[in-house]
Amino acid sequence: MFSSGPVRAKVLGELMFRAARLFSKCIEVTSEGQAGVLAYKREHRPIVFVGWHGQDAIHLTAHRILFSWTAPAVIMVLDDANGRVLEQFGRRMHLRVISLGHDPESPQWAKGVVQMIMLLRQGYDAMVAADGPHGPPFEAKMGAALIAQRARAVIVPTAAACNYKIELHRRWDNHLIPLPFSRAVIHFGTPIDSYPAFSPKPQLEDLRSQYEAALQMGLARASAALETTTLKQHPTPMRQAEETSNAAMP
Repeated sequence: MFSSGPVRAKVLGELMFRAARLFSKCIEVTSEGQAGVLAYKREHRPIVFVGWHGQDAIHLTAHRILFSWTAPAVIMVLDDANGRVLEQFGRRMHLRVISLGHDPESPQWAKGVVQMIMLLRQGYDAMVAADGPHGPPFEAKMGAALIAQRARAVIVPTAAACNYKIELHRRWDNHLIPLPFSRAVIHFGTPIDSYPAFSPKPQLEDLRSQYEAALQMGLARASAALETTTLKQHPTPMRQAEETSNAAMP
């Protein structure tokens, strides 16, 4: 469809941005645990939001909805076809975008990680895919732990559930795309302090295992909260009968 890589990235990134803006206007987003995040923001602690790669689109958009469209935030992308689309999307979302290149052993990759750490120290929020960039899905890697500890940041495990959505099962991450007029729940897990002031510094593996477990639990809690909200707003006939019966009792 697009003969030029840069043209493809620009067009698809723009389409993603417009979809995100539409999403923000015609979807109901609620959150759990946001107060804990705001408490660390008031303390001016750097924050690394870590989530599953397949929920990147909803996480990035929800961050703008819940914390302001102009809040300073940074993401990292690969220098490939999908990464260039995400880069265009990120820039349109007023995000700082760092290109890592292709090779995790390259100087460009190392420079990108250092740049993210520096931006965290300057007050940016960082958004990192725990199982990125290539999976396997739902298996957390060490990158977020390393970045957070070098920046003396707190890690916020972030999971989402959405009632009307498309899942791209041909992608390794089963990427989730919310549909208009759906409801979404964003679950912020208990923040994990990677550099506590009054206790020993955690090992990176301990941090990795903590946010992996928290993300798995967060998916379940977001789904449960979404189901509860759905039942309250659209009760089944049996539930309606029970509520009517209870209301009629003296």
